[in-house]
Amino acid sequence: MLPICQLCIYILPLPLILKIFRMKTQQKTQSIPLPPSHSAILFDVTWAINACISQLYNFKTRCFAQALTARLILKRYGIQTVLYLGLRKGANNINAHAWLCHNDYVITGKKDVFKFKKIATFY
Repeated sequence: MLPICQLCIYILPLPLILKIFRMKTQQKTQSIPLPPSHSAILFDVTWAINACISQLYNFKTRCFAQALTARLILKRYGIQTVLYLGLRKGANNINAHAWLCHNDYVITGKKDVFKFKKIATFY
C-alpha cells in the first residue's frame, strides 16, 4: 500500500489526492477518545510503516506517502486522524514535511516535527 500511495503523490495533483482520500480541511476542535482496545493499533501501525520503510531500501518513500498509508489503515479500524503539512525555511531552501497524528500521538513523521510550521491541516 505504501508504494501505491507514493505513486499517487507523484502522478496526481493534491486536490485530487484530497478527494480520493476524503480529506477535509474544516477545523475540528474536539479530541477524539480512543478505546483502550485500539490503542495498541496506533503503535502497531507506526511499527509497520517503519518496518516497510526499512524493507523498501531501493524505493525512497516520502513522509506524505507514509502519512496517507497509515491514515488508510487506521480508517479501516475507525480511528480518526489528522494529517499536517508543514514548512521549514533553511539557509538556501525550503523543506516540506507531513505527519499524521491522533490527538497528541504522532503516528508517522515524528522526526523534527517541532521544527516545521504547520501550513495545512486535514481531517
